[in-house]
Amino acid sequence: MIIYAYQVRAASSNEIDNIVLRRPDDDVIYTDLRLVLPQNYTLGETHSGEPAIYDEMGEYVSLCLGGSRRSIVFAVSATRRRVVKQAPRDGYVVPLREARLAAGLTVKQLSDASGVYSRQIQSIEAGRTFAGNMSARNLLALADAIGVDIRTLIDKDD
Repeated sequence: MIIYAYQVRAASSNEIDNIVLRRPDDDVIYTDLRLVLPQNYTLGETHSGEPAIYDEMGEYVSLCLGGSRRSIVFAVSATRRRVVKQAPRDGYVVPLREARLAAGLTVKQLSDASGVYSRQIQSIEAGRTFAGNMSARNLLALADAIGVDIRTLIDKDD
């Protein structure tokens, strides 16, 4: 599942202060993010109606930056920390393998979730077949199972 989040910058400096799920006011400096939630994470609301992320155990998850350059987004709950991948911008083609791995799926899991034969998925990932040559039903099933827009899986030149 792809969600939108916002890196908010501190007013007194250019440092990133935090990551929020609700678009900040116009007077706040922020950067749009498109994030791919880890498998089985859900987007919901807190008791006060604020948008929130929950892990597969139902625990509240906050987003924070880490890494040496504070450029890696982490989903942190009381019991674990997971990397959250940034989703590609509109118009960017994602190879099927990259999208599958970002969703945390094996070929078999993607096959089971989408109903597309694992051999066909492997053929596309190996470059023997183009995703754009698949039936619309199979391509849509793959995109839905991975949680990406169908257009990100097909190259205009396919």
